Amino acid sequence: MGAIIKKYKLWIIGLLLALAIVLLWFHYKSTAWERDLTVAFVGYEKVTKLNGVKDIYEIYEITNDTNRVLSNVTLVFKCKSYTGRNLIYEYGGHDSLQQGVTKEFRISSNEIREYNEENGNTLYYDHELVKVKYKK
Repeated sequence: MGAIIKKYKLWIIGLLLALAIVLLWFHYKSTAWERDLTVAFVGYEKVTKLNGVKDIYEIYEITNDTNRVLSNVTLVFKCKSYTGRNLIYEYGGHDSLQQGVTKEFRISSNEIREYNEENGNTLYYDHELVKVKYKK
């Protein structure tokens, strides 16, 4: 076994280096939204709709810090449950964001709760923004 390792030592090192570079590249690409966008949580707004249903909206402001127009801007939320089952809720997908422009996104707590109930996540208790997807 030692002879094989000595014989292919450079190949093994090269393979490990290539694997490390690929992993770093995927990490860089998956966190690009953190460099391209400024995301700020503004606050909550309580709303009573015309039919008497009360809802709470979470308000996020997203600023495009790139020199490109971003399309299909989608906010991705991780929905937490007491059972440990986490769902992914996506909001948006139809909005575009011009260079340097800040846009407000309002997320309905009732819609997220309904999404969780429809997908069997009945013990849902909270959600958090984990990513913003878009196309350049």
